[in-house]
Amino acid sequence: REFGYELAIKSELYRLLTLLLRGYVATVLTQDEYVERMKNVERFAPIFKYIEEHYKEELSVELLSGMAGLSRYHFSRLFKELSGRTVTEYVNETRINKADYLLRSSPLTVSEIAVATGFKDIYYFSRIFKKYKRLAPSFLRKNSAVSH
Repeated sequence: REFGYELAIKSELYRLLTLLLRGYVATVLTQDEYVERMKNVERFAPIFKYIEEHYKEELSVELLSGMAGLSRYHFSRLFKELSGRTVTEYVNETRINKADYLLRSSPLTVSEIAVATGFKDIYYFSRIFKKYKRLAPSFLRKNSAVSH
């Protein structure tokens, strides 16, 4: 795969998401609701970016809601409305996607990858990985093309 292919895919997905969001929101919401929704999308864009850049760190609802200037409850409700996931689900999915990439492309052990992607407990990492990817991280590692 060419250098930067992952970034190219991600940018295309963001573009597709934007087109879908614009088309969907414009047909379902009133003008006022649309304006409110776009305001929330803009308010949360730095939060999604922060999660993408700091997924290795402890990411609490308190920290993220404080960044958005919202109460925990209001932040959690809006986050789920915008992303379709709870904060924990979204952070875990981000971490698991990073782990998936590392399992396929790096020589790190499963335990090292768990720690490198923000999981403190290897058993929790394995359980969450299986939940999202429907296979064990060790199975993916064994069957990836990376030579160790």
